Amino acid sequence: MFTSDDDGTFLDEELLILDIKWRFLAAKGLDYAEDMATAEREITKALGEDGGSGALDIGGPHRILPPYLANLPEGSFGLP
Repeated sequence: MFTSDDDGTFLDEELLILDIKWRFLAAKGLDYAEDMATAEREITKALGEDGGSGALDIGGPHRILPPYLANLPEGSFGLP
């Protein structure tokens, strides 16, 4: 929420303006198709230029288990 004049966003201001513009026109019942297409095209282009982030590994430590242990939960089971 913007509470003062010096508040900002992490988003590109031009992209934000393009998106707000077509949403405003749609809310007022005016023709917004061209503005929406322009906003979506520019947003898609900006996302492509961003490069994205790297892969995030949330699997925890990797262990190589023998095949007979692969489906057993961790714990002491007294296996032979």
